[in-house]
Amino acid sequence: MTNEKLLEFFNMSKELGERYVNIDEIFDELTPEQAIYLAEIYHQDTLIYLPKYEVAFFEWLKEKDYPVWKDLWETSEDDPYTVGAVFLPMLLIRDRGYYICDLLENDNFYFSSKNIIHKTADLLLESLKDRLINKDKLTVAQLLLLEMSFAPIDVWHFAYRYSQDIEKVKLGILELLQDGLIEHWTKAEEVAELMAVE
Repeated sequence: MTNEKLLEFFNMSKELGERYVNIDEIFDELTPEQAIYLAEIYHQDTLIYLPKYEVAFFEWLKEKDYPVWKDLWETSEDDPYTVGAVFLPMLLIRDRGYYICDLLENDNFYFSSKNIIHKTADLLLESLKDRLINKDKLTVAQLLLLEMSFAPIDVWHFAYRYSQDIEKVKLGILELLQDGLIEHWTKAEEVAELMAVE
């Protein structure tokens, strides 16, 4: 799909007075460059409805950890799952989805390489990468450490992706903290500062 067609698609939704743009029709055709292009044009002033795969994740979250779901979507319970178009590039990374990183009523469990204490973790990370390549079994904690070294992730997307119990994943985080391998910032403002420097 050309950029012109994408603009036409977005503008038609706005002209029709729709509250958000439903991107499912075009989502699979979007390139990363086009997602960035649209995000720059429509930024925060245009809402998009999350793609089907991410709606499925949030419906799972609603069932598995309702307080977190409510923290995210309570103000829009009648019409949840709409976000600013600025998040479109993030949504193309299906394994990561729409990060859960700005919870106000619950602790945040969002991690990236900035959380890793490299002085203590780098040697272990190299060993874990070799084990991953060799398809050796990894613990939840080991896989979490690897995942956060590759790209940002939250525990809920991790649990969903790997079919793990959320509490078991949080225990993996606790193990990494006790081993001095990561730092954990739980407040939304702390996570926002972390994201600003990524």
